[in-house]
Amino acid sequence: MAGLVLIAIEIALGAWFNSAILPAGDRGANLASGFARAFSAGPAELAVHAVVGVALFANTVSLVIRARRARRLDLVLLGAVAVIAVGVAGAAGSAFVGHQRSVASITMGVPTSFDLISPALYLLRSPFPQPTASTR
Repeated sequence: MAGLVLIAIEIALGAWFNSAILPAGDRGANLASGFARAFSAGPAELAVHAVVGVALFANTVSLVIRARRARRLDLVLLGAVAVIAVGVAGAAGSAFVGHQRSVASITMGVPTSFDLISPALYLLRSPFPQPTASTR
């Protein structure tokens, strides 16, 4: 459920960030420096967007780990799709900081739709905890 909330926040921040202007010094940044500049050079909404993206990536990795421990291949695959989607969106975001091309913006949005579907299916496929009788 936390992943779905993070995705909703990320989508809202991405829509809000569309109106922001990136610093001219960010032009030409590569993948790694684009990610670093998102935190250091701002604007603030870009830094928040990147922080939520990192939290979302950590959440999707934890989905895979928990599914693996539960020996649920179906959930491992759903989690892996989410990890890939967040990774692609993050890489596209870093590229967008450096080049500000619309294709990078679209490349952030498309995987986000997969990342929205994957945790929702994961949640639906996960077994719900069974209530237990309290002991006295």
